[in-house]
Amino acid sequence: MSVVVTGYGLCTSSGHAATDILKAVVGGTVEPGAPNGGMPVRRVDDGSAVAWVPQRLRRKMDRISRITTAAVAQALRHSGIDDPEMAQTTGLVLDTSFGSAGVVSKVLADVLSDDPVISPLLFPNVVANAAAGQAAISFGLRGPSSVLGGTGSLMYALDLLRAGRAQRLVVGGFDEMTDVYERALESTGFPRIIRALGEGAAVVVLEREDAARERGAAPLAELVEASVATDLNFELDGASAYAGDGITRALESVLRCPPAPDAFIGSGWPGTLLREAEEQFVRSSDVARGTWPKDATGEMFACSAALNAVLAVSALSAADVGPRPRAVVVTGHDSTRGQSAAALFKAPSRRPS
Repeated sequence: MSVVVTGYGLCTSSGHAATDILKAVVGGTVEPGAPNGGMPVRRVDDGSAVAWVPQRLRRKMDRISRITTAAVAQALRHSGIDDPEMAQTTGLVLDTSFGSAGVVSKVLADVLSDDPVISPLLFPNVVANAAAGQAAISFGLRGPSSVLGGTGSLMYALDLLRAGRAQRLVVGGFDEMTDVYERALESTGFPRIIRALGEGAAVVVLEREDAARERGAAPLAELVEASVATDLNFELDGASAYAGDGITRALESVLRCPPAPDAFIGSGWPGTLLREAEEQFVRSSDVARGTWPKDATGEMFACSAALNAVLAVSALSAADVGPRPRAVVVTGHDSTRGQSAAALFKAPSRRPS
């Protein structure tokens, strides 16, 4: 049973169009935003996200819930999932590194203030899976719903679909950068490996091939395999957040499956052991092209891993971003957990027009 991608959506600090981001990454034309204190920080235009959120629900959402809901809305529209009955058989599996960091920081500041007043509308958003819950409520998604810490959403979703636990799933990641987390990352030494910060949400729609065929959806790509591995000697000290073995094991697992990839989208920063391992993989394989989106977008944590998947699908399906590859292997890395992921996408047997 094959699992195909029928749509994607993103709401990131680098924009909403996957093809534009892919062109910028390949061409090296995007620079991180202007410095804000320490590391350069790029933030999502919240106004552009709100436009995708049902008006009746906007007041009840915190910022990252609006951003995530916007990405899910785009993916559903792109995939052609606009029927309430179809939505009821659609689930949601998302990764996050920090969860609802923004609203948690705000509520805590309010509690510690001289005049503590906590909004009953925003307080429910303090749980880590609030963004996913708000998105599911917005569009009536009643399939399996999970939020994972790290980079395991593609592997978990693939297991659910193969086991027949779901027909289709919206899968990806989200993370928000707040002033509190920015200062915390500065204090842990992350500027030594992270050159810039970003934020956002990115998702793909995964479907069982038979379910996609039944509703007449044209696949954009096929997800062949996905794997996750945690560095055995991981230590969160900012300088050695990558120990070297996780990405190797994750790549070995997915590359047991054909076809051999001819393009690679990585997650390592220049000068890090992770980047060295990824560059060594490109040199030792038949991969013709390796790209590293974080060089252009900044570190978006769980969103960065999800964005790599979106860019792979865009490369396989878009006609205006250069020669289409046959297959693309992508990686993701959560530097707060030492967890690496890899996934292999290939072109569908029937390409979209």
